[in-house]
Amino acid sequence: MIFENANKTLALEFYANARFMGKKYVSYVRGKEIDYRPERINNLLQIIPPEECDVQRRLAECKNWNDAKWDELKDQLCVDGDKWRGRSHILLRADFKPVAKAWASFVVQTLEGTSWTSEIPLPRLHTIAAIMDGAPINVGVLITNNIYMFASRSKKVLAHLSIICWLCEKAECDFFANNLSAPMMKPLNDTYMDTFVKYYHERLHAIQVEEAATASQPQPQQQQPPPQQQQTFAGAGSSQQGAYAPIHPMQLDYMFGHCNWMNEVSDQEY
Repeated sequence: MIFENANKTLALEFYANARFMGKKYVSYVRGKEIDYRPERINNLLQIIPPEECDVQRRLAECKNWNDAKWDELKDQLCVDGDKWRGRSHILLRADFKPVAKAWASFVVQTLEGTSWTSEIPLPRLHTIAAIMDGAPINVGVLITNNIYMFASRSKKVLAHLSIICWLCEKAECDFFANNLSAPMMKPLNDTYMDTFVKYYHERLHAIQVEEAATASQPQPQQQQPPPQQQQTFAGAGSSQQGAYAPIHPMQLDYMFGHCNWMNEVSDQEY
């Protein structure tokens, strides 16, 4: 279930009690025990978990990786010339390749939130790589551990509001009219996709008309300059100058405007 407006008051109570419960994966909201173990999350989302989560496997194995293996992960996700940030193996999202950047946005918005979305820490990197490789992942484990992380630390992010409100609804917690609310982004459904496709074709047609009009205008004869290497540009916030070619405006529109499918995490602060 996706809530158009999640109950922010319930989420605040959930995280406040989860932090001081003394029991892992359990919280209390208005006198009701809220179980958010991986099995509970998977059952709620009607997901059959795999026998092994590839993200957990990668996290365990990377402790013994050599430099070549670390470079292999970096090269899979990032443009040429990018470097690791510090000893914790962090990468800038601005340096990601287009497909990896879109999946990074999806991961931090729906599965594993982070309080600083411009930098992607190691656990999220493994999740993105596993998705791109088509490897099995345990969604319940990822969401549960992410909720527990935010509950255990002094973070100002209310992650997974829809999941928490759904758990509270299943536990029959009381909802009051004066509760604070937080708007959620619309989910991907037929209506949303029809609107996006219509907008896409309108934008594409406008670009084609503009290009045709420019091509029909006579161009003055100019002396040909000497051949130069193709100029490339880095993304906003990128550490690379000349890292990759300009992205088509429709690809940019998708990545930054439409791939954040569920505004679950990273944007809701208190």
